[in-house]
Amino acid sequence: MNEPAEHADGVVAVVEAGPIRYPLSAGATVRIGRDPGSDIVVNHPLASRRHAQVSADHSGTVLVRDLGSANGSFAAGRRVSEAAVAANMVLNLGAVDGPAVTITRTVVPAGAPGQAPDAGAKVDSIIPLAAPRFGADTPGGPTALGPLNPVTAAGTGAVGVVRDAAAGEGSGETVLVTADRVARGESITIGRAPSNTIVLDDPLVSRHHARLTGSPQDGYRVEDLSSLNGVQINGHPAPSGSIFRAGDRLGVGRTTLLISDGRIITPEPAQTALIADELGFAITSHRKRKVLLDQVSFQVHVGSLVAVIGPSGAGKSTLLRAITGSQPATSGRVIYRGADLYENFANLRQRIGVVPQDDVVHRRLTVRKALRYAAQLRLPADYDAQAREHEVNRVIDDLGLTEHADTLISRISGGQRKRVSVALELLTQPELLLLDEPTSGLDPGMDKSVMELLRAQADGGRAVLVVTHSTDNLSLCDQVLILAPGGGVAYFGPPSDVLAYFGAPRYAEVFQSLSDDPARHINRYRQLYPSTPVPAPSPSPGMAKPPLQRRGRQWRTLISRQLAVIASDRSYAVSTLLLPVIVGLMALAIPGDGGFGVPGPDNPGEPNQLLVIIIVGAGFMGMAATIRELIGERAIFLRERAVGLSPVIYTGAKIFVLFILTLIQSALLVSVVRIGKTGPQEGIWTDGTIELAIAAFGTAFASGMIGLLLSAVVTSSEQTMPALVIAVMAQLVLCGGLIEVTGRTVMETVAAIAPSRWGYGQASATIDLRQLNPQVADDALWEHATGAWSHGLIGLAAISVVAGILTLVRLTRQRSSV
Repeated sequence: MNEPAEHADGVVAVVEAGPIRYPLSAGATVRIGRDPGSDIVVNHPLASRRHAQVSADHSGTVLVRDLGSANGSFAAGRRVSEAAVAANMVLNLGAVDGPAVTITRTVVPAGAPGQAPDAGAKVDSIIPLAAPRFGADTPGGPTALGPLNPVTAAGTGAVGVVRDAAAGEGSGETVLVTADRVARGESITIGRAPSNTIVLDDPLVSRHHARLTGSPQDGYRVEDLSSLNGVQINGHPAPSGSIFRAGDRLGVGRTTLLISDGRIITPEPAQTALIADELGFAITSHRKRKVLLDQVSFQVHVGSLVAVIGPSGAGKSTLLRAITGSQPATSGRVIYRGADLYENFANLRQRIGVVPQDDVVHRRLTVRKALRYAAQLRLPADYDAQAREHEVNRVIDDLGLTEHADTLISRISGGQRKRVSVALELLTQPELLLLDEPTSGLDPGMDKSVMELLRAQADGGRAVLVVTHSTDNLSLCDQVLILAPGGGVAYFGPPSDVLAYFGAPRYAEVFQSLSDDPARHINRYRQLYPSTPVPAPSPSPGMAKPPLQRRGRQWRTLISRQLAVIASDRSYAVSTLLLPVIVGLMALAIPGDGGFGVPGPDNPGEPNQLLVIIIVGAGFMGMAATIRELIGERAIFLRERAVGLSPVIYTGAKIFVLFILTLIQSALLVSVVRIGKTGPQEGIWTDGTIELAIAAFGTAFASGMIGLLLSAVVTSSEQTMPALVIAVMAQLVLCGGLIEVTGRTVMETVAAIAPSRWGYGQASATIDLRQLNPQVADDALWEHATGAWSHGLIGLAAISVVAGILTLVRLTRQRSSV
């Protein structure tokens, strides 16, 4: 046998993983990892997205190199970063007993210089892959093959992508079940669990999704294994018992299965991820029509990074809203994977990741905790804790956040926070990623870091579109879309040709020219590149709907997350508990020894003064707890609602936490006051002190509900402080203990919406204020009777219910900026 060096341009080694055998030619590289864009896809928790590579130089030397994986690569029981392969090697990924990749040196007659082996020239049944993959440094743009589907062949739990040698060059077929296995007549199971025959690493696929029984000749009987999303045949739901025959398209999650030559295969995914077809957007006000988008057409291919730039007022944000579906275009179409986005928005929303300009993360959580809560909200219900943790670790590893995983988000840099926002979207493995000004406010170094991150995401098989004002790193993009004021396309093409196209030395001159004469540039582009007809989208694409989250899980997750946010900010948590103590100590400053009993002659107004402090203080506590709650996480709510969060559950979780918080605060407040003041002689229903605590709690809770409503109405956090001051002062005036309200029609009407009015009435009825201090007004709500006390309770409940409904309506009607 000759030495490998004598066949420098032929196959010098074979790389095997499970049933997959990959021929390694001199001068070639085989990339191994969990990324669907890898040459050999290893679908295993121990494997990183880009784990290792095997390369051969033209002298015949074969090297194995670890690509900085999280868990390392091992050979002969030792961790290796780089090693030469002499005869053969078994490389274990992630652990000494991790998934095995075997590299065997071999000798094959050399093929044409610089080319991979011919598809028909098999070496010991080696299944060669298609053409080399496109990378960031490959000229000419993406190849026609694009990314591969994340599937695992034959239930090995190791490898997930095979290309059929008999299919011919560029066929792009991925064999999921080979003909010999089909011939044995075994049932074929499909799902996310490694034990299935066909493993699909897809959140839209259940752990055990479906079973196929029968044969390709007679057709397979499809059995739905109680999956979350079901299966489709030719775009229509396929209940158990349906028949899958040759010529049919079986849809499981995002994967389409076909029967071909006795095998089960999946075709190469479409290379055009997104088509904007003659998009227009116009608004009419006061009989004037303003055009924000004007016949915008372009395409985004799989594996490409497209930047949208242009002067202010060019319609960049409007275009992004039209593409995401948050503000549909008034004319034209958005076609995603052959389907009309607007008509199939419910089905497509989780296939599209959207990163708005504002960070959609809770800064008071650590990176890992924020991702864990997001995983609980976004991933299907059949993802158990271990599976969710695996996905969290995957995105932490993929986005280079490992060293920051347990750091509070408030303490990491702006660029790292943007990575966390991207990580949230990648949990559901979207095929299209859209970003609005991700580098806004970042320094040049962070700007480059974020753009390199997006370049890596595109190279991993996603289509990425980013709206940006920065032009420093456009060379990392495949295409640049330039919009002129008025919303028309002025250029769409490679970034390297932009300046020559406009005849300008810098982008500043390009933008100035666009602003000076936008119509000329728009018309020039349309004359040079007239739009071509776009095929009509499929009326029934058969795409799986996103899994509906269980309301119970959403409820528990939101409550747990909010409590974690409160607990993680120690100063906020301490101040929340100290506030009722401080208010209670203020009440103790009121002179007198009578407390809530008969006042002494030195201060006959002591009881009503104590009630004013307690009730108005309770109102302040409740409103302070919620006035910033909704406006502070509006961007987070809008994004989570877009991927399935129920506004009812969200509002209910906020109310539940408010209930617990105000209950604790009210108990502390009354307890502190009772330490230094005598309690009521007797209550109406039960102990007078308990009734006082109930009145304080009702006032705090109802005030907190008003605070939630104000937080939903305001448009910025800066508006909350004036609203809080005005609301608290109004409650002080309208409670009735400071200024007489009863008998004054206007005051009584306005006071009806103030929680302090009803809470003060309850407390006054409990201590029988009219009896203790005859000088006070003869207010019917203060009567020491069951009816008066109940009226106060009903009033507080009514305010809480109305405020809750209005808050929910407001949240439901809010629209995302992207």
